[in-house]
Amino acid sequence: MGAVIISLAGLGMVVYAAAFIFFSLTRLIEIGLSAAELNRTSEQIQAFSPEVYNYINHVQVNLGAFIASAGLAVAALGWFGLRKGSAWSWWTITAMVAVWGMIGIPVHYPYGFGTLEHLGLPYLALVSIGVGLFLTRPRKGPR
Repeated sequence: MGAVIISLAGLGMVVYAAAFIFFSLTRLIEIGLSAAELNRTSEQIQAFSPEVYNYINHVQVNLGAFIASAGLAVAALGWFGLRKGSAWSWWTITAMVAVWGMIGIPVHYPYGFGTLEHLGLPYLALVSIGVGLFLTRPRKGPR
């Protein structure tokens, strides 16, 4: 059951990434953020500096692509590795979410971007993957 939860969370990350890329291309501002947090609209950013606007846009689209690729990796490791009891798959996913949770999430808070609207789905993915990791944790002896 844990491998299925992890695989579904990975696929959820891919769907989230598609929405992330869509919002980046259509309105520049990320999911869960608004002009209130940024103190500017995407139009104001573009009017101020088209180069800055394009730079932000390309960074966000690439981040979305990275989120999608990480989601595919999590889903594949869960489905093809953890379902077969692969300890290396478990440790790989654990390392991935540890880095994400220790670096990727906390950096939002000093800048005021740690809102539930912005981080709610990533938190859901982290919790789901954490539950899946607990259920599939390597154990000594027969299961």
